[in-house]
Amino acid sequence: MKSPNPKPSLPSKDDLLAFIGRQPGKIGTREIARAFHLKNADRIALKRLLRELADEGLVERRRKKLHHPGTLPQVVLAEIAERDADGELIAVPTEWDETKVLDARIADYVVVARRNGKDWYVGAMNDWTPRAVDIDLSFLPDGTFTMDAYQDGDNADRNASDYRKTTTSVNRTTKLKLQLASGGGLAARIHQ
Repeated sequence: MKSPNPKPSLPSKDDLLAFIGRQPGKIGTREIARAFHLKNADRIALKRLLRELADEGLVERRRKKLHHPGTLPQVVLAEIAERDADGELIAVPTEWDETKVLDARIADYVVVARRNGKDWYVGAMNDWTPRAVDIDLSFLPDGTFTMDAYQDGDNADRNASDYRKTTTSVNRTTKLKLQLASGGGLAARIHQ
């Protein structure tokens, strides 16, 4: 007579972290449960353990998948927006971890910041009325960052392709004063 299969035990937090670290890319609860042969009630306990790991900052959840915080997945979906003056490709992520509306007035203008990993992307769009908009960067974590910005040039109100690229040092206490041309805007990447 065969002995029944022993009930699998719930993995420890260290076992879970080691398993997630060995996997290429992101991994979900289903894959972890299969790997540790967990069923029914054990899956509920597994979800609780994973939630605790996320609360402790040891793993990150992104679209129901888990990975170590601060690491990039093997594949990052990005849209190639254009080439800059030096011929370098400018790419923008298509998946975001966080989005904040920094300022907006319906039918007039909008300024939005979106985070992907540790980098923030700020975009502004204006209607046909030139205006100045003050932007508070207090959403940034502590530290010093570099902001690469493409914004309206001096003649942007007459020539839509007139823009200037600026690189400045910013932090969470920085207050930006954007000069938005008629139909103009800003695109910026904030990174360390």
